[in-house]
Amino acid sequence: MKKKIVGSVALALVLLCVWFAYKSITKLQQKEKVQDTQQTLSLIGEKLGIETLDSQKPAVLIYFNSECHFCQYEVKEISKNLSKFKQYQLGFMSFEPEIKAKNFLKEYGLQAFYLSVDENRLTTHIMGGVPQVFIYDDNSLKKHFKGEVKIEAILKVLE
Repeated sequence: MKKKIVGSVALALVLLCVWFAYKSITKLQQKEKVQDTQQTLSLIGEKLGIETLDSQKPAVLIYFNSECHFCQYEVKEISKNLSKFKQYQLGFMSFEPEIKAKNFLKEYGLQAFYLSVDENRLTTHIMGGVPQVFIYDDNSLKKHFKGEVKIEAILKVLE
C-alpha cells in the first residue's frame, strides 16, 4: 500500500515538473515570437492593423491604460512637451474600450494620436504591463521602454 502511495506521489511530481517545463518553454517561444514582431514598425503596424503608420518616418508608440498612474504621468508629460514630438509619428494604443481611452487622451489634448487597435491583436503582440514605449527609426525598433520613462529619455533616443 505504501509503495503505491509513494509511486503515485512520485508520478504526480514528475508530471507536475513536465507540465511546468512545457509551460515555461511555451511562454519563452511566445515571447520570442512577440519580440520578433516588434522589431519593425511595418510588421507591428501590420500585425496590429494600424494602416496610418509610415514605416519611413520615426515613430513613438505608447501602450497605456488610463487608470495606470505611471501612464497618466507619461501622457501628461508628453502633452506638455508635444512640440518636441512634431517631427515624429506619435501613437497611443490601449486595450481599454476606445471611448474610454480617447476620453482620457482628450483631457491632455492627445486624442488625435489615438491608434484604434483590436484588443485581442494588441494583447497578442505586446506582452507585459503598461506603460510601454516603442521607438522606431528607419522601420527598426530603436528602443523599447517597459514601465515609466522620462520624456527626456525618449527624446534622447530620437536624436
